Amino acid sequence: RLAHKHRLWAGQKQLQFVAPSAWLAGKAARSAAAQDLVHEIQVIPNGIDALRFAPGEAAAARRRWNLDPEATVLLFSSANLANPYKGFPEFVEFFNALVESGQKVQALLVGQNRVGDLGLKGPYVEAGFLSEADDLVSVYRAADLYVTPTRNDNLPTTVMEALSCGTPVLAFGVGGIPEMIQDGKTGWVLEPGDTEGM
Repeated sequence: RLAHKHRLWAGQKQLQFVAPSAWLAGKAARSAAAQDLVHEIQVIPNGIDALRFAPGEAAAARRRWNLDPEATVLLFSSANLANPYKGFPEFVEFFNALVESGQKVQALLVGQNRVGDLGLKGPYVEAGFLSEADDLVSVYRAADLYVTPTRNDNLPTTVMEALSCGTPVLAFGVGGIPEMIQDGKTGWVLEPGDTEGM
């Protein structure tokens, strides 16, 4: 198959490869399949509707999701909370450490709960799986911080959406995530697995 790809691509001047992140472009450029390409791999990030995903009134969003107006709301999102790559156990560890230290926090969880007992020691709201943009905008606006301790990802749209809504992001520096977050300004990028740093 690799030899077939090389024959198809050899000398093609009109062929252009595109990746959504510099991280993925680098991986692709180093792959055996990309050897002898005529053009460099271009980076064009996935887009979002920045007119829709925009800052808005947090208080109204918190009322919609029945969140404590006085708590620091930490958002976690995954289509399936049990997905081992999305880092829900790390989120639980982080959240519980804040609760045990006396911080007034509340978790807002987006995604299907296939975990069962979530193991959270403080208050939380399960929003379930959300697919409507207005619902997603509302949870980003309701949160003080979007936490995504994902172990493996490319350029998560959720990070772009949260930042576009004015919500800072705390994330592990995997894949293209460090390309989106200005560390210390729009959020924090940690070494993968650094729950102590969280």
